[in-house]
Amino acid sequence: MKRVYASFLLVGLVFFVLGCARDVTLNTEPLLFEVQKGESLNRIANRLSQHRIIRDPVRFKVRAKIQGYDKKLQAGTYQILPGESIDDLIKKMGTGQVYARKMTILEGWNIYDIAAYLVREKFITSETDFLEACKRVDLVADLGVKGVKNLEGFLFPETYSVSLDMTAHDIVKMMVNQFKRVVTPEMREALTSHGLSFLQAVTLASIVEKETSVEYEKPIVAGVFYNRLRIRMKLQTDPTLIYIRQMEGTWDGNIRKRDFTNTSPYNTYIYYGLPPGPIANPGKTALLAVAYPAQTEYLYFVSKNDGTHYFSSTLQEHNQAVQRYQMRR
Repeated sequence: MKRVYASFLLVGLVFFVLGCARDVTLNTEPLLFEVQKGESLNRIANRLSQHRIIRDPVRFKVRAKIQGYDKKLQAGTYQILPGESIDDLIKKMGTGQVYARKMTILEGWNIYDIAAYLVREKFITSETDFLEACKRVDLVADLGVKGVKNLEGFLFPETYSVSLDMTAHDIVKMMVNQFKRVVTPEMREALTSHGLSFLQAVTLASIVEKETSVEYEKPIVAGVFYNRLRIRMKLQTDPTLIYIRQMEGTWDGNIRKRDFTNTSPYNTYIYYGLPPGPIANPGKTALLAVAYPAQTEYLYFVSKNDGTHYFSSTLQEHNQAVQRYQMRR
């Protein structure tokens, strides 16, 4: 009788385990579930059952033990899909695959653009928190960057995965670390091989990024600005005027006559050389354009109103291009 009873017990256990293996979540739409720090397997299983996500907390605990995750479920917020395998859910929690949203930062966005985007898309709740986090200049100390007030220029444009528990400081640090991964020692050496400091090179890349979105034009635009710097000609670039207004919080989409006489050190219409820091966050193409500029005699360029530019070597030719592409328009 003992042998028969043991056989029945074994068969029952096999069916129980097989039943657990076929278990799926009960929710009919994706939902988020938070595992608290230090929360026990028993409590997690019971809460999943109470929220009608799983059928049986005992089965959940058995499967967790079989997979070796019974003491390894990690804190965090997880997305639970409809009909998701219980085994997959346990593995997700056991390996810390927390729910994350995609955050896409575009080339040429400055810290004010990024702050507005993060609040608008509900990654953070306060633009001020992000702008305060951007003051962590210690994050770029190892790059030899000195004299900057914020991390403008060093928040690399990229698509990131952002978990729900990430703060503004976490996001800033993640973007700076990506900048450091992309800008290799070899690229840094190339950026400073034309007589600029590293900060100045990133500043120039930020201006190039704002002046054109056409990839093949960026080395040419960089070459134009290098030529102007070499002969001590003012850069006279409109994006610096826009940036001044953004810093002041008065930018409304229009450059006005008085902007050209603003005494901010970022005004490239009244001061020679580069502004004191980047005006945006350049992407890799703009950085490479500054590292490897086109060798050209161009000193001027004007928009052709189709996204591209007309480049000129003389003021006379430039004025003719302005008449053709801007004044007649």
